[in-house]
Amino acid sequence: MRALGYAVAFGAVVMMTNATPAPPEVTGQWGGPGARLTLDASGGRIEYECAAGTVDAPVRLDAQGRFSVDGKHEEYTTGPTPAERTPATRAARYEGRVDGDQMALTVRIAGDKSLRAFNLVHGQRIKLIRCL
Repeated sequence: MRALGYAVAFGAVVMMTNATPAPPEVTGQWGGPGARLTLDASGGRIEYECAAGTVDAPVRLDAQGRFSVDGKHEEYTTGPTPAERTPATRAARYEGRVDGDQMALTVRIAGDKSLRAFNLVHGQRIKLIRCL
């Protein structure tokens, strides 16, 4: 009976040792040059100097720390905007990789050939300079 107890204890230690580490926390505020990303359990919001967007689903990391999630994007213009003007939104795809407290984020906006790339830090507070 004692041998069975040792076997069970050894098996538990092996399972704990081989367990996949928990993915890094992705919720909260991420900031870096030109962008502020705020994520919660249901999605989030991104703000740029001259645009904003929504992340329309939870960000879930794969085993390599990567993610890809759909959202929306809204471009701002300089100067005052009439209150009755409905903002033009476009579909966006937010893709990236999290490594510890670092996030490499790429934003693909429907209809744009170019990508927007950002390096963000978890917990980093930034000040955005809005469209001039």
